[in-house]
Amino acid sequence: MQYISKKVGDSRVVWLKSKNRFIVLQKPAFDVFTCLANGRSEEETAKWFSENYYVSREEALVFIYDIYENIKQLKANNLLAEYPKTNNIDLSRFESLHSNLTKKYLVFGKRIQFSYSNSWLMDMVHPGLAHLEINAEEIADVHFFLFQGADELILKINNDRFFRWPVKNSEYFKGSVLLQLLNFLYGLNDKDWMGAFHAAAVSKNNQAVLISAPSGFGKSTLSALLVAKGLNLISDDLVPVSRKHQQIFPLPAGISVKPGASEMLSAYFPELKNAKTRLNTSTGKDVTYIAPASKIVPKTATVKAILFPEFNKNVDFEWNKVDNISVLNDFITESWIAGNENSVSTFLDWFFQLPCYRLRYNSSEMAVQKIQELFGSL
Repeated sequence: MQYISKKVGDSRVVWLKSKNRFIVLQKPAFDVFTCLANGRSEEETAKWFSENYYVSREEALVFIYDIYENIKQLKANNLLAEYPKTNNIDLSRFESLHSNLTKKYLVFGKRIQFSYSNSWLMDMVHPGLAHLEINAEEIADVHFFLFQGADELILKINNDRFFRWPVKNSEYFKGSVLLQLLNFLYGLNDKDWMGAFHAAAVSKNNQAVLISAPSGFGKSTLSALLVAKGLNLISDDLVPVSRKHQQIFPLPAGISVKPGASEMLSAYFPELKNAKTRLNTSTGKDVTYIAPASKIVPKTATVKAILFPEFNKNVDFEWNKVDNISVLNDFITESWIAGNENSVSTFLDWFFQLPCYRLRYNSSEMAVQKIQELFGSL
């Protein structure tokens, strides 16, 4: 069993290569794990454990079995860049492309063309890029084709690269499409990323704070308010971090906000008053989109802290610096870490040197003020 471990306080954070997943173990569980990972049988491990920890053979076997089963039941994390790739796919069985489902965008001076086989796929990607749409006759610098079949989604880039995803993983398919867009914009490849995180990112003077939370916890609303207060938006939903320098790269998509937040945000973004509500087809939720308030330029930023917010009407205000281990699973649950030893080692060193904070609030004004103070202390 191939693994990487990092000692953090009294615990060990262990990455399992076969599953691309992380687990946290303490003694004696880590000792038992290393015995099993290094090829010892359960009987040999039980004998060693019994002699060193003064428990019966039966108790040792129960303890070992629990650890083994917990590892066995972990589902493999194969998100984003782990998608199946192939050199050729027969597209004749997919819906035909239509000219009215083709869009062109100007991003950082580059012309990007997207063609969709149906409106469901277009609604997955286009609303976030609509503010970048152009009417141009010139040939695009790159052409993305998105197809939907009965049970799979296909991304074709120009005429030489194909990527396949199950329909049930549409949210990850969208993430893969955006990651390939970033690859083109910055001249990078999948191997250049340490990981990509389901988070928002805002920056000041090229120093960034990641805002990590599940959908519905308020991260996009906070991002919009912080942008309104003068911070720069790097990304609203997908934050890629490079492996070489652990830099994050701007994704020039709009900020998606739920209808419930639109009324409050319209004081800062008047265009929301007449904005069209759209169904986010990858999440099944209605959203409106805010074009970035300040011009996004292709400059990288360095992450200086990670924030885990939760809007809660029953809480006045709570702000706490937290132990990184306690939020590790929250951070990586919907994220992708490149499944190789170098990237994992880099991620662990990167994540555990960053300060992490939990925020629970019912006043957006107080939350924004506290985050502004955080930037002042970076």
